[in-house]
Amino acid sequence: MHMTIQTLPGSGAERGSVLLEALFSILIFSIGILGMIGLQARMVQESIHAQYRTDASFLAGQAVSQSMVGAFAATQWQAEIAAALPNGTGTTTLAGSQLTVAVFWRMPQETAPHNFTVVARVCANPASTNCT
Repeated sequence: MHMTIQTLPGSGAERGSVLLEALFSILIFSIGILGMIGLQARMVQESIHAQYRTDASFLAGQAVSQSMVGAFAATQWQAEIAAALPNGTGTTTLAGSQLTVAVFWRMPQETAPHNFTVVARVCANPASTNCT
């Protein structure tokens, strides 16, 4: 019995280049996957911020509408803000017929607070044409 060993064409250096190409391909693919994971994490974070801005807008509008009908309860409103937003507080300021409502919140990992402010004109007698 006669056995023949067949060698692959090319030198040993050429055969090693295929392994290096495969390693570089895996490295580039891994960097791309890590980038996609980072992008997904950022999208989740931004959607959370958008939800808080929506909640703040709703709570500010609620304070304005309740003030216009004379049914605004500041302590209940403050409790709703604290329940809906992280480190949430709110202020209302009435100067003449101008009502300013500000809602503030701060994410636990952030130092700068976020805010949403609404300025509205509130009349004691809305049916009056002399509301200033």
